[in-house]
Order: sequence, then C-alpha cells, then structure tokens
Amino acid sequence: MAVRTMKIAHVSKPWLPVPSAKYGAIEKILGFLIAEQIKTHEVTLFAPGNSKLPRGIILNSLFDEGVGDKGFDRNIELAQTLHAVLEVKRLKFDIIHAHSTDPMLALASVTNLPLVFTFHSVPKYEGQILAQLAQNTNITFVFLSKSHRKQFPWIPDAEVVPYGLPVSKFPFYGQSEKSDYLAFIGAISDRKGILEAIKVATSTNHKLKIAGKIRAGDEDFFEREVKPAIQNNKNIEFFGEIDNNQRNDFLGKAKALLFPIKWQEPFGLVMLESLVVGTPVIAFNQGSVPEVINENIGFIVEDIDEMCQAVENISTISNRSCRDHVENQFSIKQMSNSYDRIYGKVLASS
Repeated sequence: MAVRTMKIAHVSKPWLPVPSAKYGAIEKILGFLIAEQIKTHEVTLFAPGNSKLPRGIILNSLFDEGVGDKGFDRNIELAQTLHAVLEVKRLKFDIIHAHSTDPMLALASVTNLPLVFTFHSVPKYEGQILAQLAQNTNITFVFLSKSHRKQFPWIPDAEVVPYGLPVSKFPFYGQSEKSDYLAFIGAISDRKGILEAIKVATSTNHKLKIAGKIRAGDEDFFEREVKPAIQNNKNIEFFGEIDNNQRNDFLGKAKALLFPIKWQEPFGLVMLESLVVGTPVIAFNQGSVPEVINENIGFIVEDIDEMCQAVENISTISNRSCRDHVENQFSIKQMSNSYDRIYGKVLASS
C-alpha cells in the first residue's frame, strides 16, 4: 500500500549534532531514520547547526553547534524545545516526532500538537513525571524493545520500534578478515560490564580491545577499578572513544563482541553494529538482548563462566548469518515503515 507523503518535524536534543561522529546512539539512529524518510516524506530536523544531513532535509537550529560540552543544562534543552514548538505551530507539520526531549511532553500536552515521543533511554525522574501527566493526551509513546516497555506498565498503549541500520552502508568482514581478539565497545562504566569483559578475556587467554568514552561521573570508577586491571596487561588495549569509521574496522575484525551488560538497557545499538559487519555477539541475558540475539548469531549467557565457554564455541557462528539477521530483522527500512504506521494512526485519530 502506498504511503502518504507527510510533513514531519523531528526534535532532537541540543547536546550533539545529527548524526554524531562518535558517542551518541540517539543522534546516530536519528540520522539513519531521517535519511530513509526523506525518500518519501518532507522532513525537518530541529537540532544543532553543525548537524550534517542528506540533501533535502531542512535543518532548523537554535544553537549553531552541539552544546553538550557546556554541561547538560535542562534550561538549554527547554529553550530548544520551545523554539521547536513555536516553529512547528508556525510552519504547520503533520507529525511532530520528539526523541527523548522531555520538555516536549509538557509543551505538546498544552498546545494539542500531534506528537510521537520515542524514549531512547530510561527517563530520569522528572521525565517519568511528565510522561505520567501526559497520559490520555495527544501523545503516542514509543519504546525501543519489549523489555524497555515493560518498565513503564502505566503507559498501556505504547508502541515498540527497535533500532534499524542501513545495512548496505556498512562493510562486511568475512572469516578471512578476522583477527584473534575480542571487542568491547561502550561507556566505561560498571553497568556496561567492562570488568566482566576483562575477566573473560583473561580467563580464555584472548586479547581484548576496548573502545569507549569515560563520561563525567565515571572517572573515579575508571581510575579505581579499570585502570589497574588493564595496566601492564599486554593482552588488553584501551583505545578510548573512536569514530564511526574506526568502529566498523574495530568490530569487523574482532572474533566476537562481548556485551556483558548488568542493567536493563533499552536497546544496545552496538549489538546491531557488530552483527552488521559480520561479528557475532556474546551477551548477558539483560534488557533487550533476548529480543536481538539468537543461537544463529551469538550466545546469550548468564554469567562469566558461560561467557568464557561461549568464546571457545564462537567459531560455530556464521559471519554471514550475523549480517543477514540485521538485514532481515533490523533494517532501517523496517524501522521507517514502523514509524509510518504509527504516524498514520496518529493522523487518523487527530
């Protein structure tokens, strides 16, 4: 069935440009989504002025560049969101799609704008309060996974749309291009399981390559726990934060990605980024993991011992099956189609 052309306004956070060059899954995914939507729809993005967008997408900016390095001031986020709301009312869009911009919940509720609101993370306390107050309004809520949605049972009619990737934009690394190392990518924090990854690599006598950002608030954890574990260990390399091109090579040449998360993460984008370049994933049974990983593309494990065993068995996984899984289940086209369906429901009821 033909999709109606819609005039869509996406509202991003003011912290990072779209797409982000390094850290920033929300901005990265949003970049993929709007690049797919512009094939069918008219798309405007409210985001920092240093965003680099495909031809045809209109960029509307309050700030010339991302302001995340100045601190995550809620007043800055409120200012950008208010700017977006005023512009949306002036320019008359069919759909407003906000991406974890909590102030939009309050502003849309009192302006009666038709809003699709995607939670890309677990909202902080004030965001949860706003979401509760916005119930029974013109807002349609979207979560990233079934496990993500289960954390908010008081939002009964929420939708679930997993992340998707433009598979053809990613290189594929076959078995002949693999090296004998394990990969870990993620914020250098306890809940991401970096210490568990180090233990697995040490126990299985594998080289471990670590890439990730040390975020504000995690410096003490890195100095106290991580640094002593990797110093003077010739089998562990720490690269810090890497860009998207480096990321493909980093993951593509790895034997496997270790994903030992210790929290209910809404959706681990790095799982898809690993699979799409042909690298299997070994993950703890947390959050969205069971909704992404199966026995054909990796292993879901319960503890370090099981993860060590999975490392020894990783050669049974086909690299091509990993990429095919993303193509068949998590493509950007599927993600875009899901949002088209939701937009259609919103317009039909408004």
